[in-house]
Amino acid sequence: MSEKKRIIWIDQLKCVAFIFVIIGHLSIPGTFKSWIYSFHMPLFFFSTGLTMNYEKISQTSFKDYFLTHAKRMLIPYAWMQMLSFCLRQVAVMVKHKGEVPVPAYLLGIITGNNNLVGAPSNPLYYVLVLFIAEIVIWAIVKLCKANKTWVTLCSVLLLPAGLFFTRVDMVWHINCVPVAVFFIVAGNLLMDLYKAYREKLENLNAFLYIASILVLFALGFVCWKYNGRFSLHGNYYGEEFIIAALAATFTGTSIALCVMKLPSMKLVTFIGQNTLFYMGIHKPLLLVFESIFPQYTKNAVFIIAATVICALVLVPATLLGKRLFPFALGQFTEAPNKLQKAGQLIALLLSFLVPYNYFINHWNGGILKSTFLYTALSILVFIAITVVFWLFTSKFTPFVYLCSKEKETLSKAKA
Repeated sequence: MSEKKRIIWIDQLKCVAFIFVIIGHLSIPGTFKSWIYSFHMPLFFFSTGLTMNYEKISQTSFKDYFLTHAKRMLIPYAWMQMLSFCLRQVAVMVKHKGEVPVPAYLLGIITGNNNLVGAPSNPLYYVLVLFIAEIVIWAIVKLCKANKTWVTLCSVLLLPAGLFFTRVDMVWHINCVPVAVFFIVAGNLLMDLYKAYREKLENLNAFLYIASILVLFALGFVCWKYNGRFSLHGNYYGEEFIIAALAATFTGTSIALCVMKLPSMKLVTFIGQNTLFYMGIHKPLLLVFESIFPQYTKNAVFIIAATVICALVLVPATLLGKRLFPFALGQFTEAPNKLQKAGQLIALLLSFLVPYNYFINHWNGGILKSTFLYTALSILVFIAITVVFWLFTSKFTPFVYLCSKEKETLSKAKA
């Protein structure tokens, strides 16, 4: 979707959902955390469905669809995981104890499920689940020839395949995909409902509009109280999945109705448009905050301050990323300029820094850090390895930087 055609309230809805994600990853009371978890991740999948075009999907070949989504999601996933190493290292250095478990984290990036093996940025599991869910939806849309009734029916029939494996941990959270597909399709149906009654909704008097929001919110709250915590990450949905789905739908819809009435705010819209990067980096950043102020982690003022600061700090980080390494944000470039080429090298240096330092310090008892000479030598070797890797990949595998010398190939991917 081009910038001109973006629906502002959907971007702002993503921002609100992300704020709840940040709060949910802080040391808040268990009951409040349980309530947030009842809707915050489903809200992201709802928002994906809001902008999904079945007709366009049905006209796209599997190769183009797969490659485009892989580039826009899996490549940024890998970059953000590697860059998160540095923030994790900062948190460890502030604590002055322990070390970053590099071998486990490298394996965790591949497995994509921190219930199996931890990764530098655990919340990025969402990107993997969304990627597979989008591929599954392509297959369903093709099979059903973009018929929304049949697509909806297929998404419902697919649910048991995921619900059968609740509380089971799989690579890339594959068992969560059917639930993700269900919420994406539900989001698409809610968008159709919104379009059909948009005029009536916009002309509804303030009292009835607020009453509708309160009723939906209350219904969502009651469903949550009855059902308990919703966890896509753990593929666990409380007592009854239907009640969990209703809790997420009612609460999510009430929040969406609130957001629709918000004025257009550049900061909120900006965050909503860049939630991929925010999702990847915020958790390690929060760990840095908590490492600096460990005694205040459960303090309400700290939780509010950490949420606001995290959201604001990531604004310049995102702007810098767009200029230096847009590939980490899932943005394509045909021919990178000098600044972006420098960004590629910087991103590689940051990505390799912690793993390289770990393996050097654990090789032969850390002999390369025992004297100034060996330390200097290890730094030179690190820079040489990184530069050689950069030269090789920029020439033979430019897709890792979301760029290609073949303009025709890139234009197809953008389409």
